[in-house]
Amino acid sequence: MNNPYGQYGSSYSAQSPNNPYATDTPKLYSQDGEYLGKVSSNTYDPDSISNPYGRYGSPYSPDSVNNPYGQYGSSYSSQSANNPYAANAPVIYYGRDDE
Repeated sequence: MNNPYGQYGSSYSAQSPNNPYATDTPKLYSQDGEYLGKVSSNTYDPDSISNPYGRYGSPYSPDSVNNPYGQYGSSYSSQSANNPYAANAPVIYYGRDDE
């Protein structure tokens, strides 16, 4: 995702989280298989973790990695994307479409 010329880093690729209009972005799942949203910069996509009003991007939603008090967003939770020492952090899947 950090390679600006690669499939998942280009701002023009349909599979890149850096492209706000991408249609096939990577998906985020908890270790137990719960869907946590799309890794996308699209603030209008209801499934995007960048949508501050959506289920997966809201700082108030229990399913959001942006909720600082939630299971997946807290800096202390073992299942959080924001805890560098998390034992069960969420996983990014490319091309998985079995929601």
